[in-house]
Amino acid sequence: MIKSPINTVWILGRILVKGESDLYNVLTLQKQFTLTPLSQYGKPAVSAKNETLADFKEALVSPNAQDSIRFFEELRVALKNNPAPTGEIALMAVFYRIGLGKNETPYGTNLDPAITDELARAIKDGEQIVKSTLNNSKGFYINGWTYNTNIGTYGYNYLIRAAITEGGLGANVPEEAIYAKTKTGTDGQPLNGTNKYIVHFGKDNMSPVDAFWSLSMYNATTFLFVPNPVNHDSLGDQTTGLMYNPDGSLDIYIQHYEPSGKGSNWVPASNGDFYLVLRMYLPGPKVLNGTYQIPKVQKVV
Repeated sequence: MIKSPINTVWILGRILVKGESDLYNVLTLQKQFTLTPLSQYGKPAVSAKNETLADFKEALVSPNAQDSIRFFEELRVALKNNPAPTGEIALMAVFYRIGLGKNETPYGTNLDPAITDELARAIKDGEQIVKSTLNNSKGFYINGWTYNTNIGTYGYNYLIRAAITEGGLGANVPEEAIYAKTKTGTDGQPLNGTNKYIVHFGKDNMSPVDAFWSLSMYNATTFLFVPNPVNHDSLGDQTTGLMYNPDGSLDIYIQHYEPSGKGSNWVPASNGDFYLVLRMYLPGPKVLNGTYQIPKVQKVV
């Protein structure tokens, strides 16, 4: 059982797919997933009621909220429907000083215009502070790869929590998964599909994980996978047909055109800039303490 301290939760379900031949098994498993309110657990299944939306009208942000301070209207609604834990008394006192504890809709209706202007400025300044914190967050930098283990649990470090959320919602705790990212090759230049690259995993330098690892490529502009004729968005230790070298090492080829005779180890690159993410699930101690030497992305001359 996972107990939530608030009324609103977000669930992300991940299923390991061991190649295209495993899709049927995964789809069969997906159809068995259910989501049931605790009040209905153990009871016969019932259809969602039409009046459900009406029950949540008070949980909706007012469409009449002032655009410049809409964030605070969203925050007011969130706090109303998800009361803060007792440990947040000091923070709540700050919020109440600006009227976030009131029931008025939308927020800011009776605020002094000068205060409204300052709150609007605080939103803009806050966004810049969060983005700056994300860009300058200190983590591990290994052979051009970066990753952070200060994620998933934050205590009262609100700024780090906001910065990690800015970078991507739903961060796992490091003991569950580490996502290492790189944007440059050994030449220090941005990764680009006009070049060819190799990531070489030595026999004794495979990603140390207790679950699995994968290497994925994303377009640097859209932040999405790049459509390709062989549907290789990523490769990893669960990929069927990977070809290992005679000494047990592994080479992964990242380039726009398929390398001759090595298509099973090929991740097709976009025409433009891209970046790579090395996902390591249930990472070992060397990953968590920053001593694992992630292979460099070597540019092939």
